[in-house]
Amino acid sequence: MSKHNKKNILHPDVTYLLDPRVTDVIGQGLATLCEERPNNPVDYLAKWLLKHSYSENERAQVI
Repeated sequence: MSKHNKKNILHPDVTYLLDPRVTDVIGQGLATLCEERPNNPVDYLAKWLLKHSYSENERAQVI
């Protein structure tokens, strides 16, 4: 598949990504990532997002 065709398979409604609940958590995670500079940044950010994106009750069940 060419690069040009990939645009067509994106979900048409991505406005939910602009929700402050999403942007705030991602922004904080990226800031922490820049401060910590871990050896595996993708893994670090994934774990950070899991830890910080859930409510207290949900977090206890996931982690």
